[in-house]
Formats: sequence, C-alpha cells, structure tokens
Amino acid sequence: MKLRDYLAMIGATFDTREPMSAPAQLLLRAADEHLDEHIPSGVNIKGSGGQGIPTATPWVVFFDPDETTTAQEGFYLVYLFAAGLETVSLSLNQGVTRLRDELGHGDAVRELRRRAELQRQRGPAAMRGGP
Repeated sequence: MKLRDYLAMIGATFDTREPMSAPAQLLLRAADEHLDEHIPSGVNIKGSGGQGIPTATPWVVFFDPDETTTAQEGFYLVYLFAAGLETVSLSLNQGVTRLRDELGHGDAVRELRRRAELQRQRGPAAMRGGP
C-alpha cells in the first residue's frame, strides 16, 4: 500500500470512540507490514493509536537504526495526525526522555538545542546520508 493511501485510510477510519481492536488501530499497529516495500531497507516503522486507550492524535514513526530505535532519544521522522484527523504532518523529532533522565531538565534542553542547531547546519544533505 502506498504511504498516501495508508495515511488517508487512517484519517478516514480512525475513531477514538472505538476500542483498541478496531480496524484502524490494527492498521496502525501493522504499519511496517503495509509500508515496508516503500521504505529503505533497515528503517523500522511503527504506528500507534494509543496505549491502552485510543489517542486523539495517532502517529506513524520511522526509525533509522543508525540514529535511533526509540522515540526516547535521537532523531526520527513521524507522521502525526492532528486531533480531529483533518490533517497529518510530517516532522523531524528529537527524543528527549533519556537525555532528560541523564542530565536533568535544564541541561537536557540546552543539549537538545545544541543538537538541533548542528542538524540545521548540516542541512538537507545530512538527511540523505551526505557529508
């Protein structure tokens, strides 16, 4: 299934009033199976519509294992649906949990800003595996 079709299907069928066993929830949890053929080899894909109870903002995340395998640290891409499901946004996110646990809130914020600035300086070539 193409990414566009997959995201459209989630947006059209996801309902926070339905249980975690609803078809849209199952579709999210099987994101890797539906999108694998269109994603570079080795990239890990995970979708979620909540943990135990449905969330208002389901998401699909892409982890490059050379960077991270968790949303708790490193950089990763995520498609995040807005509450109401009218829109979905692609963003480059930076995990904060492990850094905050190690450094405390203030130092973690400073380090995250430093890392974000390094990524901005590296530019788009860095996202394509360039220098």
